[in-house]
Amino acid sequence: MFLGFSIGFCSASISDSWVASMSGEVICFVFPGAAGHVNPSLPIARRLVQQGYQVEYVCSEALRAPIAATGATFRDVDFVVVPRAAGDVSSAREMIVSTLQAYEDPGANAWALNFGSLAASKLIPIFVDFLRELAPKLLVYCPVLCSYAHLAASHLKIPDVSLLTASGPGFWDAAFTTHGGSAKQLCEAIGKNAANNKAVQEIRAFLGKPELKLNTSEPLICDYYTRLNLVTTIPSLADPLNDADAQFYREAGQDFHFIGPCLDEPGEGEKSEELELRRLWEEIQEAMAQKREIIYVSMGTVLTGDHPDHGWHGQSGTLLTGQQLCQAAPAHERWRRSTVPPFVLMAMRIPSCWWWRWGESRRRRSRDWRYQRTAGV
Repeated sequence: MFLGFSIGFCSASISDSWVASMSGEVICFVFPGAAGHVNPSLPIARRLVQQGYQVEYVCSEALRAPIAATGATFRDVDFVVVPRAAGDVSSAREMIVSTLQAYEDPGANAWALNFGSLAASKLIPIFVDFLRELAPKLLVYCPVLCSYAHLAASHLKIPDVSLLTASGPGFWDAAFTTHGGSAKQLCEAIGKNAANNKAVQEIRAFLGKPELKLNTSEPLICDYYTRLNLVTTIPSLADPLNDADAQFYREAGQDFHFIGPCLDEPGEGEKSEELELRRLWEEIQEAMAQKREIIYVSMGTVLTGDHPDHGWHGQSGTLLTGQQLCQAAPAHERWRRSTVPPFVLMAMRIPSCWWWRWGESRRRRSRDWRYQRTAGV
């Protein structure tokens, strides 16, 4: 017997007995601070919460609001990493970026973050400690940028599922075809780096897994996948996987299930934004009732407006929307380390045009109500 569940166009099958045994248990999500990787996971987190699971979601502060809107408990990755890190670090990102210099090769900057092992060698013990303390029954993770969580979970024998938001395990082959080079050439370059080789040996020894490739041989990122890997596209749109890699994954028992796009329930994003607007409006009304002065600070009227080409959703001939440009500042490391005073209200997801439209609609409702009372309606 299998219970089929769908999330938008996302569907998968899990056993009835598994559902019954997991209800009320902790499921941990670990994803990078990148919306393209996080967004497809949100409807899954929401559905699991609705089914009675306790979802603990580790990610960057910039994505707290949409994650919390699913009902999951948000955990700032900095509060997971910094207290457990060796040395003086102020954020997870700072620790990861600081490892680039340790490769002692400027050419390593091209592959270190996605394929190198120095950052992973620091993060794996941290997440082993965190997951041991949290004791989840399941880990859901991004295999592209959060492989350290998978390796930590496997060390603790915690079952896990990856959510691959690229177009299948052949996506790196497609990238090489477009931009040049090959997986073989990249593995050779990685294998020649002494600092990386030392980190690989440290990881193998710590986990007791001398068989780990860790990108020193093909297939690339094969150690980042687990037994069950969900892919957010359909087979006909997947990048082709070469025969050698396909055979490797079959023999390793690593299955890739193409579940299609993971779309959230209709209107969920709008609901969370409306809740934020309502909260701001109530705070301002309370301040006005107390006769407090209110200062409104905006990031302009163009990027935060509703112009189709140059506004919140417009790109103005670039690759970035007005929303992405405005939200880049709060995502900056220096901003994230700063403390927001209690009398300052921040609305990073609400553009000016929405705010004024909301306020006008509330004033109009208020005027209509007063007119009806005056007219005896």
